[in-house]
Amino acid sequence: MSTPWDGIARPPSGHAWKLRDARAASRVLFGRSAEGRPAFLLEMKADYPDLLMRLPEIRGLRLDHRKFDSPTVYGLIVELRESQDETMFGALCDDLVRAIEPLAEERQAVLTFLNRMAHWQRFLSQDRGSLLSPAEVRGLVGELVVLGHLLDRDPGRAFETVTGWAGPLGAPQDFQLPEFLVEAKTTGAGGARVNIASEFQLDPAGALLFLAVVPLVESDSSGAASLNMAVRKVQERLDERTALLFLDRLGAAGYIELAQYDSPSFLAAPPDFYTVTDEFPKLVSATLPAGISGVQYGLGVPEIDRFRIPELPEVAA
Repeated sequence: MSTPWDGIARPPSGHAWKLRDARAASRVLFGRSAEGRPAFLLEMKADYPDLLMRLPEIRGLRLDHRKFDSPTVYGLIVELRESQDETMFGALCDDLVRAIEPLAEERQAVLTFLNRMAHWQRFLSQDRGSLLSPAEVRGLVGELVVLGHLLDRDPGRAFETVTGWAGPLGAPQDFQLPEFLVEAKTTGAGGARVNIASEFQLDPAGALLFLAVVPLVESDSSGAASLNMAVRKVQERLDERTALLFLDRLGAAGYIELAQYDSPSFLAAPPDFYTVTDEFPKLVSATLPAGISGVQYGLGVPEIDRFRIPELPEVAA
């Protein structure tokens, strides 16, 4: 797979740089250090000490601000420390290019650079070592469909609803609301089965638990949405406080907006809901033989049709 650093030879000292696009409003360059590490530079005609006095510290990256004497320009640099993270660093630099290059006002470009790095700082602090897998992308889109449905039901409680989105925090169920729990799953074409990831996902533990099944198929039709589009669709309906909480939950889920998530696109149908009663077919920890744990299994959707309900119960005001 080609990268922006292909063809940039290691210099004997410092960095070797290559301009990405001479036509862009803001000039960004890709480079390689004398140690062979890939780097990214935002070129500036002026210094901005009020903005760059203290750069963020980000694990695995080195941020630097320096003056170049020939010609006299300034540079805001981010460099990769560990070569095994080149795929993620490439995604980070793609994100910076998309955000910065169209900006004609230099100070705004610097602010945007710092804002994007703050997003990446939060993302990388979650111990994510790679992009979301195709299965994780599908699962997150499904959770966003269910979250949108819950917001539709009670728009006045948006902050409480997003607070209840606990799956990204490692909770057994995706949504832990005061009134009930909801576990979200997706099905593909045919919708015959959903995958249950543990013996705890369908264990209500004394609470009211529902299974939400979202029919989700890849599609290029006009009504389909990518993961990035699904995120924006939810975010645009939230106030500032709730949107910040939503972004924190997305970061915990391993998501940051990247060009890689502009495809594939999915066509989603409204969720189908099922009541998880004692009779509902499931494996839970209390009924497993001693010593058995970490259970994963498939659940046939046709076999749970008798537990299907038209809608989640109303929430008392």
